[in-house]
Amino acid sequence: MKRTSTIIIILLMGVLLIPLLQPIYAKAPEVLVSDAWFGEIDKKMEVAPGDHGVQLVVRLVNAWNKTFRYAEGKLYLPEGFTDSVTGKSVTRSYVVQSPKAGSYFYLKFLVDIGEDVKIGEYMAKLWMRYVFWDEENVENTYVYVKFRVTGKSELRFSINPEEIRSDEAKDLTLKIENTGSARASSITLRIDSITNGLAIISGQGTHIIGDLEPGESEEISLKILAESFLADRLGSMRVSVMYLDSYGQIVEDERILSVKVSPLGGVGVVLDTYLKNPILKPSKMADLTMAVANRGTEVARSVDVSISLPESAYPPITLVSGAMTSKMGDLKPGEEKEIKLKVFVNQLAAGKSFTIPVSLSYADDEGRHVIKRFVTITVVEESRRNRLSIYCDEYVRGGLIEDIKVRIKNIAGEDLGDLTLTLTPEASWVTLLGPTTWHIDSIKNGEEKILKLKMYVPSETSAGSTIGEPFNLRVDASFEDSAGLVRNEVHELGMYV
Repeated sequence: MKRTSTIIIILLMGVLLIPLLQPIYAKAPEVLVSDAWFGEIDKKMEVAPGDHGVQLVVRLVNAWNKTFRYAEGKLYLPEGFTDSVTGKSVTRSYVVQSPKAGSYFYLKFLVDIGEDVKIGEYMAKLWMRYVFWDEENVENTYVYVKFRVTGKSELRFSINPEEIRSDEAKDLTLKIENTGSARASSITLRIDSITNGLAIISGQGTHIIGDLEPGESEEISLKILAESFLADRLGSMRVSVMYLDSYGQIVEDERILSVKVSPLGGVGVVLDTYLKNPILKPSKMADLTMAVANRGTEVARSVDVSISLPESAYPPITLVSGAMTSKMGDLKPGEEKEIKLKVFVNQLAAGKSFTIPVSLSYADDEGRHVIKRFVTITVVEESRRNRLSIYCDEYVRGGLIEDIKVRIKNIAGEDLGDLTLTLTPEASWVTLLGPTTWHIDSIKNGEEKILKLKMYVPSETSAGSTIGEPFNLRVDASFEDSAGLVRNEVHELGMYV
C-alpha cells in the first residue's frame, strides 16, 4: 500500500513539473517599436552632445486587433540624458488618444543631451500603459527603444581676399568647411551674384563638392569683376547649398558672402557707369538702361559713350533697338544721363554673368581723355528648390473606399498662380474615384489648400494580400510664379495599406 501511494505521489509531482521543464514561449508583443529619432513626426533632426530641449519621437505600432482608448508612456533614459523640464532620467508621461489597431502612433519627449555623451546609438526603456476602447482594465507593458545621437553637419563658407578693386578682374577663393561633428554628403553648391555691378566671370553656377567629413574642406576658384560705381561699397554673392544629412534627408540653405570694393580716390572728373536693370530672364526681350554719372568735382565736357555687346556664335544678348554710341554733352558733378537699349536674351545664357565694355571720352581743362568701364548683366536660371509642400494621409484600409485628403502648401516665399495638379497611383491595384486632375487659380504664400478625393484599395489581388503593402501616389504639379515663369514639380507621396 505504501509503495502504491509513493508511486501516485511521484506521478502527481511529475505532472506538476512537466510545464516547468517545457520551453517557455513569450506571448506576442502588444506594442511594437518601429523607430525613434530626434525632431518632428515628419522630419528627423541631427543632434549633438550639449543640445538642450530636443524632441525625441518614438514611433510605435498597435499590434493588437483592437483600438486603444488611449496610450501613455514615459522613458527611462540612459546615462547622460535627462528630461528637459524635470532634469531627471525619467521623462514626464506623454499620452496619445485612440491609436487604431495595426496603425502607427507616436510618443514625444523633450530631452537634454549631456556634454559628455558620445556620438552613437543608445537604448532607453519605455514603460507604457493603455486601455482598449471597449474595456476598463489598464494594461501595462514595456519595450526597449534605440535612438541615435548623430552629431551635426555644419558648413562654414569664407572668401579670400575680402577686398577687390573696381574695373579689374580678380581671382578669389571660396572655401567650404565642415565645422560640425557629422558628415555632410553629396554637397552641391550654386554661386550667383546678387549685387548689381558685381559679375562672376568664372566659377558662377553649380559645383558638385561630394562628401565632407568633420574638419574637411574644399576650395572653389572664382574670378570677380566689380563695376566702378561699387567703389567703397560691398558686393554680395549668394551661395545656395544642398546636401544630405545623417538621416539621408535633403538640407537646403543659402548664405550671403560679401567683398569690399576699394575706393576710387582722386578728384576732378570721375565718370561712372552702371545698369539700372542688370538681372535679365532668358528667352525674353528686355529693356537695358545704362546710366553715366559724374561722381567727381569738375564738369566733364563733350562726353561720348560707346558700348560693345558680347560677340560670339550664340551671343548672350542681341541688340534689337537703340544706339550703341551716344553723345551726351556736358555732365556736371553729381549729374547722370541714361542710354536705353532693347535686347533679346539668349536661352543659352541662363545662369551666367557677362561683362559689357563701355568706352567713355570727355574733355576737361587738361585736354581730352578716354577711359574704360564695365557693366555686368546676369541671366537668371530656374531654381530647383520646391515651391510646394505636398503630403497626405499615409494609411488606407484594404477593401474599403477611403476618403483621402491631399494637402498642398505654398512654401515658395511668393504667391503662385494657375496651379494644375495631376494625381496618379503608381500601383496598378489602387484606384482613384473622381477627378484626378485639379486646378487652383492661385495660392498665396504660406496658404494651404486641401484636395478631397476617394481611393479604393482591394484587400487582396491575384498576387496575394495587399495588407501592409506600401505604394506611392504621384503628384505632378505645374504653376506660374510671380515672374511669369511656368515651373513643374513632381512629388511622391508614400502610403501603405
